Amino acid sequence: MEKAIFEVGLPLSLEIPKNKGCVRVPVVGWEQNQYFIAKLPSTRQNPLKLKSKDTCLIRFLKGDTAFGFETEVISIQFYPVALVFFKYPNEIEAVAFRVCKRYKTNIPAKLLDAKHVNVTRVVIEDISEKGCLLKVLEDRKVHFDADADYHLTFRVLETTLENLNCLIKNQHKRNNYQMLGVEFRNPSEKQLTILQSFINLFEKSQDS
Repeated sequence: MEKAIFEVGLPLSLEIPKNKGCVRVPVVGWEQNQYFIAKLPSTRQNPLKLKSKDTCLIRFLKGDTAFGFETEVISIQFYPVALVFFKYPNEIEAVAFRVCKRYKTNIPAKLLDAKHVNVTRVVIEDISEKGCLLKVLEDRKVHFDADADYHLTFRVLETTLENLNCLIKNQHKRNNYQMLGVEFRNPSEKQLTILQSFINLFEKSQDS
């Protein structure tokens, strides 16, 4: 069976060629090779000029790859929830963008919001020298700003890497957890040395 390219909650960038700019819409469902459904954002302030048979461009990130394809609107509903039905893509362009190998991990960590001094419990699910994927463990929904400074602290064996500056590049939901794609920003020489030692350890353990 062909593996589905979508997952519930996957954020898509929707571009309507006749309009300017893009909007983010999450996937809520699909029927393989027939259609997929996305939830439309609130249209009270900036109504989308979207109708049946409109051609749209869809882009999204998944894992190590950026995807893009052209599709067509099948139909739109506004009650009880605003949803748009798109044709399932026949052809999808995929471009691998990550240059550093990521290693699977399960490391408890703390993410500090430097602006509001809030600490969030997270688990590092994979990591490279450039960034990592975090799973948020809080019961409540936590708001994360894409352009804010965050600091990540975690421990491997007897060594702790403290206050690693990072930027949240993308957010999505998976199995009812908030997931954060994080990029490390300007680590100090000491932090980089510790991080590289961790990466070497993960590389040896997972490649053996």
